[in-house]
Amino acid sequence: MEDKAVNAGVTAQTGFELQRNCALLLILDDYTSYKDKNFFVCIEHQDDFLFAFTTDDHKTLQKVYTYQSKKKSGSIWTINADFGEIITKILGTGTHLIQDNMSKTQDYKHKLTFVSNTDMSLKYSPNDEEKKEGKDPVSIKVNEMNEIQSFNNLHADIRNKIDGSVKDYCKKHTKTFDKGEFNNLILQWVDFPKTANKQREALIGLMHSKFPHVVDPKASIELFIELFRKVEQTYNQGNVARLLDESKRLYAEDLKATLDIIEKEQRTYEKWRNHAQTFAPIFKIPLSVQDSAKDKIRETFEYLKDLNNLDHKKIQKFIYENDYREKYYSVAEMFKGYVSEVRESEHINLNDIDIFFTCLCAYVEFYDEGNL
Repeated sequence: MEDKAVNAGVTAQTGFELQRNCALLLILDDYTSYKDKNFFVCIEHQDDFLFAFTTDDHKTLQKVYTYQSKKKSGSIWTINADFGEIITKILGTGTHLIQDNMSKTQDYKHKLTFVSNTDMSLKYSPNDEEKKEGKDPVSIKVNEMNEIQSFNNLHADIRNKIDGSVKDYCKKHTKTFDKGEFNNLILQWVDFPKTANKQREALIGLMHSKFPHVVDPKASIELFIELFRKVEQTYNQGNVARLLDESKRLYAEDLKATLDIIEKEQRTYEKWRNHAQTFAPIFKIPLSVQDSAKDKIRETFEYLKDLNNLDHKKIQKFIYENDYREKYYSVAEMFKGYVSEVRESEHINLNDIDIFFTCLCAYVEFYDEGNL
């Protein structure tokens, strides 16, 4: 099905940052409920972004949560023509999900969320005739006091007014919609700044509060953003959004691996900090390198991920195959032994400082449980 609204070219770059940042916000804020599930994230696909929960092999959908993320400068959302257009497109997403040819479990379900960092003020005002019938004004806000509101739990008069705004939009633009998709509609407010820079600051603060053991939340958020960029700039070919398109997916495993890298870097830095006064003179590590040890460790883990860095991979393999915890009686002597024996047994074109940091990172990766 061709849809001119899907992400199909350079013009789709507009609004990416809010969508990606909002997706990251939702994941980090409720990571405990995501971390043990099989899912993938798509940015600019069926909707601005979605979470698709699947069977273990990622081949069958169990449920999908889609999000249309919008910001509104200097005002609030009300039930008007713009609101009707947004809701119409969100309801259409539900129809597209049902039509999508990815297999689904028998109890498959989806939720369609309109999420914004701007308050929503949903009002119904009776006309004179309705007032005579005893109708009263109704007002519901979606904001910091009422963050999530399902359509079905709204007052009937508010529901009818939203329904009317959708019908008006469809009539004007010769479109149709599935009224049943209203049952899946959610309105959500998020506490998120308006500008991209402020959003990043908020994400850094959230990272710090949710993962207090992470020593550098700013670098961690940058790592996540870089991960999201790999899929957010992949365009839907032929204006068709298909959940079977694996190029658009960011898997739970990718997110978990990123957190694993962050935590390994953190543990390695802690080990360095605890033993720096011993390590530095043994391996003749200059003060300038000591002061930037955090960057050195991050750089070393990057080298270890790259299969083309053969020297680092040789050292990693050596550490994996040689557990020296039974051989030495002190941490300092153990790493002195690692550096010496790596140098003797492998042809390595690295200096002793680089060999040491590679040994340290590989040791934490394979053996350390946070008690070195």
